[in-house]
Amino acid sequence: GPGVSGGCCAHAEGRGKQRWGDKTPFHVWHLDLAMRLFPDAVVVGIVRHPAAVVTSLRRRFRLPVRAGIGHWLRSNRQLVHAGAELGDRFVLLRYEDLVTDPERVMRALLEWLGEPWSDSVLSHHEVQPAASSTGFTRTDRAVDTSSITEWQTDLTADGRQRVTARTGALARFLGYDPDRAMPAEPRDLLTGTELAERRAERG
Repeated sequence: GPGVSGGCCAHAEGRGKQRWGDKTPFHVWHLDLAMRLFPDAVVVGIVRHPAAVVTSLRRRFRLPVRAGIGHWLRSNRQLVHAGAELGDRFVLLRYEDLVTDPERVMRALLEWLGEPWSDSVLSHHEVQPAASSTGFTRTDRAVDTSSITEWQTDLTADGRQRVTARTGALARFLGYDPDRAMPAEPRDLLTGTELAERRAERG
């Protein structure tokens, strides 16, 4: 509502920023409302390997493997649907691409956003105060790739097999090999329009 909009804008203006963003995963279920409230908004969707998400949910919230799988499927199906509907107001990137090649991915993202490049983008942990961290996000830490492969030792063989069996089709659609940590295909950003085309081709 107006209070949320005003609060976010005031916070951004107070820090000398012309744009502001919000990183709340559950907003994927309310993007239609968000786009009506903020008609100039664009959406950056970030996906992650299903087994990595299941592992993260187990560690942080003690969710069992089955619940983690269900969460990954529901939220990513909704993200694909919303992205296809939003077309060129939406762009999708993969977490693994972002942390292993941050400059390439961030340059592409900023270009899509129409924002200039700054080397400070790669030094967020030095230029952004730790006090702005929320939830489990640590803005005072450098990009770390260790979480890409943690699931390979954290999940049991049975757990990995269940993740692959249930998420395989959607994971492959998003460019993942369910049995490997790194994406199966190299890719830059994927717009919502391109996502819709991919969905029409692959089902």
